[in-house]
Amino acid sequence: MTVVFCASTIGGPEPRVLARFVTDEGGLHVERLARREGHWVHDSSVAGYLSGHDDWAERITRERAVDIVASWGMAASIIDAPVVETAGA
Repeated sequence: MTVVFCASTIGGPEPRVLARFVTDEGGLHVERLARREGHWVHDSSVAGYLSGHDDWAERITRERAVDIVASWGMAASIIDAPVVETAGA
């Protein structure tokens, strides 16, 4: 299994969106951390982050992802939490 993290500033100074791309025996899973709800959701709208088709997004390290969630007031353990739902569900 491989995990890639990307963050997007959406034109602002600080990251506003955190995405996680997990590749396992089931294929590629595209996920976004729902900040208000505090859990991961399946969300294909962030797929452009991984492919480089979003000007505001960049690949980041796991350590940077942990720093981002900490700045949002979340525990580092959220980085490894499973997906809860599909975005918009």
